[in-house]
Amino acid sequence: MRVLFVCTGNTGRSLMAENIFNHIIREHTDARGKSLKAISAGVDAIEGDTPEEYAVKALQERGIIVRDHKAKKVTPKLLDSVDIILTMGQRHREKILMMNRETRRDLFGRVFILAEFAGEEGNIMDCYGHDLEFYRKCADRLDALIERVIKKLTNSIR
Repeated sequence: MRVLFVCTGNTGRSLMAENIFNHIIREHTDARGKSLKAISAGVDAIEGDTPEEYAVKALQERGIIVRDHKAKKVTPKLLDSVDIILTMGQRHREKILMMNRETRRDLFGRVFILAEFAGEEGNIMDCYGHDLEFYRKCADRLDALIERVIKKLTNSIR
C-alpha cells in the first residue's frame, strides 16, 4: 500500500512525514507493515526544490537521514499511483479534490486530512519561516499521528 503525504511545497511537513513514516516501517513493524511505503509531494511545489534546513535537522536528530530529496508537485498521475492521500490541512485536501473534479479521477475515500485520519482534529501548522524548535514540535506531532496511521493501516491488511 502506497501512502502520499501532501503539504504546500514538499520541502518541510510532507517531507518529514514521508521520512518518519518510512523510518517507523523499517524499524518497528511486523511483516504486514513492511508492505507500506510513503512518498510525498506538494500542491504548490516547485519541482526540484531542496528540503528546508530545519526539517532535515529535526529528522537527523531522530536518526533519520534525508538523502537526495527534491520537491515534487502533486499531479494526476501521482495521485493515480497511490492508495491513500494524507494532507497536512484542509486547503491541501481541497486543492486535490479540485484536481479530481478537473480530471474526473475517482479519489473518493482516498483523500484525508492526516490528523483526522489518525482520529484527531486540526491541521499540521506550516513550519516555513520558523525556528528549529518549531520544526521539532512539528516532527513530534507528525510522529504521534503517523504511529496511529500505521496502526490503522496495518490492522486493515489481512
